[in-house]
Formats: sequence, structure tokens, C-alpha cells
Amino acid sequence: MRALVAALALTFAAVPVAAQARAPWTGWPGWAAWLWTFGDRPVDAGFAEHLRGLGIAGIQRDGTADASMLDGLGLRYWVGHAVAKRVLTLSNDAFDARWRAYWDSRDCADLERPDCLSRPDVRARLRADLRRTIAAQRAHGPVAYSLGDEISVTRRVTPLDFSYSAAALAAFRGWLRDRYRTVDALNAAWGTDFAAWAAVMPMTADAIRRRELRRPPAQWNLRPWGDHRAFADHSLADVLHGLRAEARAAGVTAPIGFLGGQAPAPYGGYDWSRLVGAVDWVEAYDEGGAMEVIRGLAPTLPQVRTYFPADDDRLNVYRLWRYFAHGDRGAILWSDRTVLGADGEPTAFARAIAPTLRALSAPRWHGLQPGTVRDPVTVYYSQASIRAGWMRDTRRDGKTWLRRFGSYERSHSSQYRCRQAWHRLLEDCGVHYAYTDRRRGPTGRLLVLPSVWVLDAEEVAAILGWLEGGGRVVCDVVPPALAASVAERPVLAARVIAVGRVVAVLDAPFGRRADAARASLRAALSDAGVEPTARIRRGDGRGGGIEVIRRRTATGTVWFVLRNLTPTEERAMQGDAWDRPIDVSLTLPGPIRWATVARGTRSWPTAFESGRTIRCRVAATAPAILFEPNPEEAR
Repeated sequence: MRALVAALALTFAAVPVAAQARAPWTGWPGWAAWLWTFGDRPVDAGFAEHLRGLGIAGIQRDGTADASMLDGLGLRYWVGHAVAKRVLTLSNDAFDARWRAYWDSRDCADLERPDCLSRPDVRARLRADLRRTIAAQRAHGPVAYSLGDEISVTRRVTPLDFSYSAAALAAFRGWLRDRYRTVDALNAAWGTDFAAWAAVMPMTADAIRRRELRRPPAQWNLRPWGDHRAFADHSLADVLHGLRAEARAAGVTAPIGFLGGQAPAPYGGYDWSRLVGAVDWVEAYDEGGAMEVIRGLAPTLPQVRTYFPADDDRLNVYRLWRYFAHGDRGAILWSDRTVLGADGEPTAFARAIAPTLRALSAPRWHGLQPGTVRDPVTVYYSQASIRAGWMRDTRRDGKTWLRRFGSYERSHSSQYRCRQAWHRLLEDCGVHYAYTDRRRGPTGRLLVLPSVWVLDAEEVAAILGWLEGGGRVVCDVVPPALAASVAERPVLAARVIAVGRVVAVLDAPFGRRADAARASLRAALSDAGVEPTARIRRGDGRGGGIEVIRRRTATGTVWFVLRNLTPTEERAMQGDAWDRPIDVSLTLPGPIRWATVARGTRSWPTAFESGRTIRCRVAATAPAILFEPNPEEAR
């Protein structure tokens, strides 16, 4: 069987690129670099030759734009903006008009979303757009379709309580009826007194803030606002589900997804526990822990990343290797105007990253399985807590909460920082984790609750049952509902461990507080019976900042040992520091056979060392790559 898999991989690699582009793809076509084009540059033989020389496999063509010129050039392509640009992604003018009107009025009459996603005619228009795009593109074999870029219920994650259209309110009331069954049950949950379903109205952020924020957060009841936000999340995911179904009905087997995904947030529709099931691939910004959340909830969902010119393009080399190790399936380079000059020749940006693009698209990696090898540790995704955390952050904002744009949240959101800190803390301790949510429930041996403020009765019951089975919880704050449930049960209470201020690993990653947080987590892991993939020690004596990732192949396991930089550390890196190696030793739970992989070779090693301690040198631009053969292969 192993020989057959290898033969199939070689056969695939030998198929001419033009023939591959015409094949009826049924999945993502492996790692590749793609070029974003504006559509005003001639796509000819010279253009294609430059791209191949740089390690770029293809480009995008928007909507129904002609792609016939690609048929003879050996370039693949994906379809961008497969539906109308101004619906899933509102124009600045359309959104700004509503935002300014509500800023002045604070009247929900100004909160009707342009092209509201609950309107049947809007959804019908989107389906018709997609059918036209498919009809124009299917003959040329695109590898994937993108439904839009930076799609959102609002604009990215900008807060605005869309939508109060008649269609949206009717759909919302129906959604509530399915959840609460009776108006009396809704009133009991919301703290309201509606006489009939037709009278039910959600609360805006302004209204819920007036009602709740004068009390301590533990007493807040955010449901009249939170349910409306949850419905908006449901609406976006439902539209994407419907469009993917439309494509499948039209005979499309290529992946359907979108670009410009945002951090988990209460606005915009960004509940990733819903979105990962609505699409086949995604490109998301690495903000607020979004990348880890997506791959944690859906390990095999193809992700790609967009790369822009940087002050030092070694930053891009670092990120290319890091995201590849984590399982990314490609890179989108922005754009043909920065990769190729006016004369058509490659720019300095293109030349700086081309060797890495070629290395990552080499045939050696074709058998690398999607997803990474996980430890029995899961992180809990709670959209209700994301909403509650956002509301806590706004307590000092007054009416200016409307100005919590994405750029502001990147530096001020406590939820963003907490998620990122937990990710870094787990990685520092040699743990590779998955994500779970209320639908999947607690799994593994250790469950991490990152600023989980809100748990309903069903979630608490699931966690209690898991604790009774021997599981452990580690958190930065114990959720009030869980604390109340274990207060009279000492055995279970002892299995819930708070580790303190985890954001220390972002603020001062090599300081005493960060060391204390790592020590607390290691103790919790030991208590849960979790043996990390490796115990990591740096030669410079500092703790953290190194990550170990494992990926399977048909014949063994590839180990990536990488620098793991915080955003602050990335900004501080200067000059030769990018290429300067750090001595690292890995102590494993037991001995293995392994060999160092030279990045320039075409095959896996055949001569191995043995032991439970591995020493290697790791630079930001040059991770250490190791190969552990399957036992039968190592003999």
C-alpha cells in the first residue's frame, strides 16, 4: 500500500501543469504560491515564465473575467469574487452612510443593512451571480472559488447592530422560536415582557449597555443583544452554506471559500465554530488568534495566507516556513504590482522570497498529510464569551464603542490578547493543541478555557461529566457558572486550575511572570497525565519562543522546530537577528530514531540517529526539520 501511495504521488507530480488545471478537482491541490493580479497586466508566455521561475503556480481571475489565455500557459488559477462584490462585502459608502446615521441618531430604524442577508431577493441574486461565474469559468478548470474578500455582516468586525430590516426581524423571531419555543420562555431568559412573537425586538449594544453595565459583570444578562449577534453569525454562515450547495448542484467539485477572514468577534458574523463548516477553504488574517482557532476547529480545512512586501522580507521567509509547518496550503502574494515591475521583471520582494516558495512547493512535500499531530489538550471556543469579553472591554467607551474598529481591537481587545497568550503558552510548553466548542464538547485530558466568562447549563453539565471522568480544566479565570457548580464538590474543584495572568508571555515573554505561567501550566499538564511532545530548552537559557510541530507522511513523521515570535518580537527583530541560530535541545518522552533533513535535498533521509534528546540549531528564517521514520521503515 505504501508503495502504491508513493507511486500515485509521483504520477500526480509528473502530470503537466496545464493538464492538472483542467482536471475536475475534488479537493485542495496541495501547497502552492499564487499571485493576486489586478487584471490590467498582459497574461502571456513571458508573464508565465517569470511566475514559474519564482515558484508561483498561478493567479486569480475575478468573477466572469476571461481565463482562456491561461489554457496554454501552464498556469493554474482560482476564481475571486465569485458573487457580487457589494453584497457580502459592503462598499465603504454604503456602510459608512448607515454607520454615520446611527452614530447621530442611536435609533434602530437606521440599522437596516444594505442588501440585508435575510432578504430572499438578495440571496437569489447571490445564487444567480454564482451560476453566471461558474458558467464562465468551468471550462478552464479553476482550482477553487472565492465568494468574496473581507466578507462581513457589517464591515470586517466593525460594531454595528445590523440588521433591523423587516426580513431580518422576521427571520430572527423564527430563529428565536426554534430555540425558546414560547414567548414566556424567551421573556424569562431575556428579562423582558413581550406579549407576542410579533412584538419581540432585539436590543442594540446601546440599549443593553444602559440596562446592564451599571451592575457587576457577573450579574449581566446580555441575551437580548447576544442572541441578535448569534443570529447575525448564523445568517452569514447560512448564506455561505447555501452558496456552496448551489455550486455543488451546478456540478462544481472545486473548493468553495472566501478571503480576508477576520478574528473571532461579536460583530461581522465571525463565529468560526460556524464558519469552518460552511466553506471548503479560507484565507484569514493572523489576528486575534484566528489562525490557531481555524486550524484548531478544522485541522484539515485548507488555509492560505496573503503576504505583502515588508521592511525586511526575512519576516516573510519566517512566516512562510511557520505557516507551512502548521499546515497552510498556500501563499497569496500581493500583488502583481509588487512582485513584477513595470518592465515585467521580478522585484526585490519577489527575489527575496522566491527560494522559499520553490522549497515549499517541492515534490518532497506532496505526501505530507493535512493537519498536525495533536496532544490530548483542547482549547474551548466560546462565542458567547467573546461577546461578553467585548462588552467588558467597552465599559469605559461610552457612546464611542462604535469606534472599536478592527485596527483598534488589534491593540486593545482583551480577548485577542488572551487567546494569543494561551496559544504561546501551550506552544512554549511543547504542546500542540486542538480546539473544541459546545457542539463537540470537552475532549482529551486537559481543557483550556481562555477568558471563558459565559457557560450555559448544557455546557456546564458537559464539563462536569468530563471532570468526573478524570479530565482537568486550566483557565485564566474560572467561569462563574462552573465555579458555582463545583463549589460543593471538592474533588471536581481540585481539577479546575487557574494559572493567573497568562498575557505575561506576550508582555514580557522571558520575565518572571511568564516563567511562573509556564510552570503553572506544566504542573497542570502533569496533573492531567499529559506528556508534552517535547520538553524544550534553549541554549541561551531563556524560556519559550520555540515551537515543535509534527506532520505525518506515508513513511514517517516530519518534525519542524521553529522560532515562535510574538508580534512585539517580530517588530523588534533587526538585521542579522533573523538569520542568527539558537541552540535548542528537545527531550522526548521516549527514544526515537530520527535524522536532520537538509532543506535542499529531494528525498527523506535513510540513515538515522537514536535517542530521546535531540539537539538542533534554529533561526527565524531557517527552522530545523527532522524526520522520524515509521518503525517498519527504520529497520
